Amino acid sequence: MFQKFGFYIKHSLNDLRVNGQRTFFALLCIAAGVAAIVSLQTLAGMISNTLTDNLQRNNRGDIQFTTEGEFGGDEAIFQNAVDDGLLVEETFSGFGQSGSQYYVSEAGLQAVRDWLNGRYGDQVELTYRQPLASQIEVIFGSGAGTAITDPVSGVDASQLSPILIDSAVYPYYNSIETQAGTPLSEALSSPESIVLSDKVTEQLDLAVGDSVRISGSDASFIVTGIVNTDVEVTNPLEGFFNSQFGFYYLDVSAVSLFTDVTPRANTIFLRIENATPELVNEINSGLQENFPFVQTTTTEDLRENYTQLSDAISDLVTVMGLVSMLIGSIGIINTMQVIVRRRTVEVAVLKTIGLQANQVTTLFLVEAVIMGVIGSIAGVALGWIATFAIKGVAESIFTTDIPFVIVPGAVVNGLVVGILVTTIFGFLPTLTAGQVRPGIVLRPTDNIVPRAGILRSLFAILVIMLVLIGLAYTITGNFGISAAAVIGSFFAVAILYGLLNLMIWIVGRFFPSFGSVDLKISLRQMAAGRARAAVTLLALVIGVFSLSLITLFAQSINNLLSTTLEDAAGGNLAISLESPDNLETVINLIDAQEGVNGYNINRSYSVQFVELVEGDTGDVVSLAQIGDRINNAETPFGGTFGDDEDPDASQELFAQTVGTIDARTMDDLPDRTFREGRGLTAGDEGQPVAVMTGSFITDNAGVSAGDTMRFQLIVDGEPTGDVFEFMIVGIEESSFANVGFDGAIYAPVESFPQGFAPTNTSVIVDIEDEFVPALRRELTSIPGTFVFDTAFITALLNSLIGTFTAFPTLVAILGLIVGGVVIANSVALTTMERRSEIAVMKAVGLQRERVLSMILVENGILGVIGGLVGVGIGLIALIQLVSAFGVPSSAVPIGTALLLMGLCVVVSLAAAITTAWGASGEKPLNVLRYE
Repeated sequence: MFQKFGFYIKHSLNDLRVNGQRTFFALLCIAAGVAAIVSLQTLAGMISNTLTDNLQRNNRGDIQFTTEGEFGGDEAIFQNAVDDGLLVEETFSGFGQSGSQYYVSEAGLQAVRDWLNGRYGDQVELTYRQPLASQIEVIFGSGAGTAITDPVSGVDASQLSPILIDSAVYPYYNSIETQAGTPLSEALSSPESIVLSDKVTEQLDLAVGDSVRISGSDASFIVTGIVNTDVEVTNPLEGFFNSQFGFYYLDVSAVSLFTDVTPRANTIFLRIENATPELVNEINSGLQENFPFVQTTTTEDLRENYTQLSDAISDLVTVMGLVSMLIGSIGIINTMQVIVRRRTVEVAVLKTIGLQANQVTTLFLVEAVIMGVIGSIAGVALGWIATFAIKGVAESIFTTDIPFVIVPGAVVNGLVVGILVTTIFGFLPTLTAGQVRPGIVLRPTDNIVPRAGILRSLFAILVIMLVLIGLAYTITGNFGISAAAVIGSFFAVAILYGLLNLMIWIVGRFFPSFGSVDLKISLRQMAAGRARAAVTLLALVIGVFSLSLITLFAQSINNLLSTTLEDAAGGNLAISLESPDNLETVINLIDAQEGVNGYNINRSYSVQFVELVEGDTGDVVSLAQIGDRINNAETPFGGTFGDDEDPDASQELFAQTVGTIDARTMDDLPDRTFREGRGLTAGDEGQPVAVMTGSFITDNAGVSAGDTMRFQLIVDGEPTGDVFEFMIVGIEESSFANVGFDGAIYAPVESFPQGFAPTNTSVIVDIEDEFVPALRRELTSIPGTFVFDTAFITALLNSLIGTFTAFPTLVAILGLIVGGVVIANSVALTTMERRSEIAVMKAVGLQRERVLSMILVENGILGVIGGLVGVGIGLIALIQLVSAFGVPSSAVPIGTALLLMGLCVVVSLAAAITTAWGASGEKPLNVLRYE
């Protein structure tokens, strides 16, 4: 037995050496797939190591806690803490939204210190961050400290996060130094000292020693240091704003330089001496029990969060790496088929001297295993090299350095998957080798390869499916899902293969040659080899489909934001006034500002829905009945809205949707399409009529044109008790064009009850971008004024989209590269099989360039077909999604889709020219002598 295997191995190694180029391209396909697995899993391991390297440093302490009241929570708990003096409540309102933030007061800080000292003495240290503005104000760029201005150039940077710290101790467990190597404790030596992140200095072109002004303060601050952005992005889940828009440090003593800012804390850090898990949990539980308004994060909480994130990344890269490996397996199948086809005489001789069919199959299977071993080892080395090339993408996502480490699990997975996939996909072609008849020795010119047989082929496919289900099970942990995914993928690939085969046949047979002999030959050759061409294009289609789906989706959102947001808002700068009394002052500043093209004044009233009166029947419908209607409505994603665990959620959602009514002048009406009724006209001024924007909620609530809706005004958070009503005269078509600063309902400005001021007043200004900073600076002198650049939404969401699509895009590109390698392999095999044909063409006078051009034309057409299918499927899926959500068709990036199709052609041509160049240059006599 061992002698037989020795013969198999020795014979296989010799065949791999003799096959030369064929072996090389097969190994390249294997190595490319394994490299994708190893590089992605290595990167996932590096990310995990980076996140969990020092949890105490990332958490800025053993325990970090903050109040969760800024974005919600039990209001009774917060109110009790405010009454006890432990919290400070600050309210905000702007653009129809209002809410409260809660911060720990000086008394609250002292209470925490007293509790810690009373129970743990000097074992626990405490420091904190002093906020200048809430996160909402940072987003709007309107709170104290959210903007920095260079007084020399007049340029400012907004949406900045101010970080006020006790520089003598912050942060615990590590030291933050400026780019010059100065610790924060030295750089922030006075209240007027400021340390900027490098993103801010790049934006304003500042250097150490420059003077800057900060919104909300009359003082002049001196730049005493610059830090890298990653020093404050310790938690990628929460550090997005710091990384994208910049931050700066001030010492807590600087709070006295800002008007209307009281000492308080929003984040508190604890350092525990000899911190054991038991002690940390004990202190954490005590904090939550004695101060129920806090939300704590321990190092173990952080570890759990990071583990979940790392597991999600690992699952993603494992799945996509396996897909890349399966794409590479197409090249393995092609290579093994060619090897078997070219060695039929050799197989016949082996069977003549006594080898059985199963022994011949085993011989070729051993050869496939050896190729898997060699290709996988090469893929591991290639994967490590690729890791260095792609880790920059992860570093940009997490805004931190990610050191390279060898991850043993990635190496083992790459080797196992590479060898296993190569073996199982090399199994089917080897079955045909065992069916070669010895009689071919007597007829060597026939070179006929028999079929493996239906039963053997079905058995081989079943084995392949079972192995793939096993691989999928190791990822999902669910056999049913794994089996469904593999079987579904096989059916999808079969359908895709049939489609590609049909398209190649149609193009090859019916595409006009326009009188060109070369084009006609290329089309005929393409049609003749359509089976292999279709298999090869599968690799290209899968790769480009993944890339196109991600790219087109991201680009469509970008187009939607760019074309819709500013049009919907009516301008590029939104100004919200806390008090309508300041409206005249704001208007005067706008009128005096250069670069203003126009502005609109928007007024909105907060209301409480009372009931709906149907116009056709006169029936009165309560909020509870409307909730039942919505609960019974089918959602666009299947099921009913009432499947939600909270049956009253629909009532609350409808009440929120119609909880704000905009007051419009008749010369400031949006240009919209109406599904029912009409828009407002000049004759409606002072009449109790309104227009509603269509949506899933309002449509399924049963509101129609002609119905009457009754409301109560809300003043100071409470309904007034006086009921007023509007008749809905029109319902706008639901569309993303309706986004902006509008409510779901708008009515004539003179139609609201007299004697009540608007809840919110805002001005939408259309101003040239270069003059936006100057107007923002002027408006900072008006208290309670929020200024918001609508372009910020586009920038913010584009950053988010870019961050979350960077990794999948990278994975898709790797898949496309593997697909290119498979195409190169296929072209190389095809040209080697057609050496005699090429030699004959050159013998009758065709030049090398002409032969090469025919090969390139053939593969260029295949690239077009692959692009049409791969990009076309992604484009169709996107168009369906766009139409389902009412997004304008102009948001679909047709130009990007065409570029991706062009990329398919480029990949196909590049793969073809790298392999066909040598074959087209061979001398005819050298080929014809031996072929």
